[in-house]
Amino acid sequence: MAEADSKPISIFVVVMMDGGPSRWISANSNDTIKSVHYQIREVFGIPLTLQKIYCFGKRLEWCQTLKECSIKNYARLQVVLRKDGVTRQNSSEALNLVSQIRAMCQRKSVAFDYGCISNKIRDLFSILRQQTMFLLVTLPRSFVTLYENIEEIGDAVIRFFLDSLLKMMLAKGWLDKCASILTRLCVDLGSYHGDGSHLYLLCRTHLTELFEKGNYKINFEYLEDPITSILIIFRELAESLSRDLDRRATPSSGIQYVRDFKAFSLVLCNTIHLRVDSALQYYLRFERTFSDLLSKTEAYLANFEHFSYMESAYCGYSQYLTILKALHVISKLCKSSEERFWNVLRNKRLSLLELIAKSTDRTNDHLWLLERKDVMDSKSRMHLAMMMMTVKRIHDVELYEMLVWSEKLDANLYMAFKNQQITNREVQQYWLRQLCGAIFNPQKSLFLACPNDPKRFYPNPAIEPKTLDLECFKFVGKLVAIALMSEIQIGVAFAHVFLMQLAGRRKISLEDVRDLDPSLHSWCKEIIDGEFIDSEVLEFPEALLGCQWSTELSYVNSKSSREAYVDHLIQHRFVASISEQVSFFIQGFDSVFGTSIGKLLSVKGLELEDLNESLCGYVITTTLQLDNKSNPLMSRFPKAWQFPKIHDAKLYEMLIVWSKNLSKNLYMQFKNQQVTDPGVLQHWLCKLCGAIFNPQKPFP
Repeated sequence: MAEADSKPISIFVVVMMDGGPSRWISANSNDTIKSVHYQIREVFGIPLTLQKIYCFGKRLEWCQTLKECSIKNYARLQVVLRKDGVTRQNSSEALNLVSQIRAMCQRKSVAFDYGCISNKIRDLFSILRQQTMFLLVTLPRSFVTLYENIEEIGDAVIRFFLDSLLKMMLAKGWLDKCASILTRLCVDLGSYHGDGSHLYLLCRTHLTELFEKGNYKINFEYLEDPITSILIIFRELAESLSRDLDRRATPSSGIQYVRDFKAFSLVLCNTIHLRVDSALQYYLRFERTFSDLLSKTEAYLANFEHFSYMESAYCGYSQYLTILKALHVISKLCKSSEERFWNVLRNKRLSLLELIAKSTDRTNDHLWLLERKDVMDSKSRMHLAMMMMTVKRIHDVELYEMLVWSEKLDANLYMAFKNQQITNREVQQYWLRQLCGAIFNPQKSLFLACPNDPKRFYPNPAIEPKTLDLECFKFVGKLVAIALMSEIQIGVAFAHVFLMQLAGRRKISLEDVRDLDPSLHSWCKEIIDGEFIDSEVLEFPEALLGCQWSTELSYVNSKSSREAYVDHLIQHRFVASISEQVSFFIQGFDSVFGTSIGKLLSVKGLELEDLNESLCGYVITTTLQLDNKSNPLMSRFPKAWQFPKIHDAKLYEMLIVWSKNLSKNLYMQFKNQQVTDPGVLQHWLCKLCGAIFNPQKPFP
């Protein structure tokens, strides 16, 4: 019955402003005021949020019908813009230009040329203000209609519009506004001409660049439903990516639009979190897409080990990490999907670590991997942290300057390497390890080894460092930086207290020094927990630190004052007394590395022990064959010592009889090699040591 009462009517709509445009629109008497608002948006380009409609001085509400408002045929409606809308005199000119451009685009004839419409667009951009930017939102659909009717002119007009829009964005910084308009254009192009259109791809690429400039956080103020608009483009990219993953039978086949997929994924998720209370309802709209891409990426990781050695695969490593980052962001919309995502990475942990190791993309894009420590190992965490740092290139002159300075440390070591090519990785690795042997020698007093772990060192707090000592600490900082940058394991680690101070953490607790000085730790615990302080307790600080600490302790009575005494003692012993050494170490490291070691160790998700794992690791020390003519180290052996000659029969007996029982694969690898050759012999012995001393493989 209601439909029978509905009658078609014509309404005259006037925009209330100086020189404001007016148009006739058609409607039915039972249409709601909301539908009229949408018509006004389509005709005049005024966003819904800026419209207020009046009739006979009374404002009309969305839920009312035209009939309920007593609006009949040929009625007159006034559109008043809100305060944040168009208020300037030239705004009416902009509104008229938009109307003219839209009218021209609707024509199917070629009565006008490209110059006519481009001049209108140029005039429009010349008078646009921030308050009138919304007028551009309705132009994309008109341009697409023009492209459909007259392709050549439509193509030129859209390109001119894109160029003008991006220039204005760069000049005025209206990134959010431009992103809204460009999103509308991209969606309209895709709906009319499909995702293969060259104009669509151009528009999407520009949109990706805008998203990156905005750090993937865009306020789409001119789009009523930005989530749906972005979701349309996201689904198209996901389908394309899924097809590429299906075709990736060999590592040389490429994957297109990974950068676009990441950008739209991040913007989509950020917009969902920004605009809705519950992200789950939107996640359900593309849950199947997420599951499909995660399954195909998991299949790639499962097969990764079969072609990871191929050189042609290198170009695709970072792409897969980028895909994983996008899937990680999407998974956060749903708790169960996030757990499923991390379970996939745990199950394919070895392939993931290999993928990270081969990636050369030096950005902070992959730091999300540090969120779960059970997925990464220490080496990979440090590799990722290094990738995001601005690391200097090691120049040859820096290495040779260090070589010259090392003469002060060990003259014989300097003579051994002064004629060697220390820029060669093998020579450099051997040189750094020899330097560490000289610096961290227990007979020298600069560093002390932890009692329970002789490979962990910290600066000796009992010495007053001289100028040469401080220079040595600076040299050690440079050495550590080179070892990290070159990924060389030098067989040395540092005590946790020392690493804390390198990271800028100056507050040291009693438990932090347990491994450094067990005796001092036990004595301090006795001070805090004991009922009274006897003469035997007072003897310890006097012997170790001096009479002033013993005297001060004799006046300490309450438990709180004892705790304060111990805290002061720890800070003095392990912070204040080595502050100069720490400072010079940091100076040396930063001068070579290019980024502060404190910044490196403060990367979220990175542990202090990761530095030790990277430096110490599992090291099998091998002797590099240097030029013995200029090697004074060889002269340390007395001439009376005569080394017996190794006969070929002995070598082949080891190869055939014994190494076959140790490792059949190793035997097959070397059985046809000439093991009497020094180069082959060195390689074989290194491999044997690796098999024998491998901690992950128990000796049979």
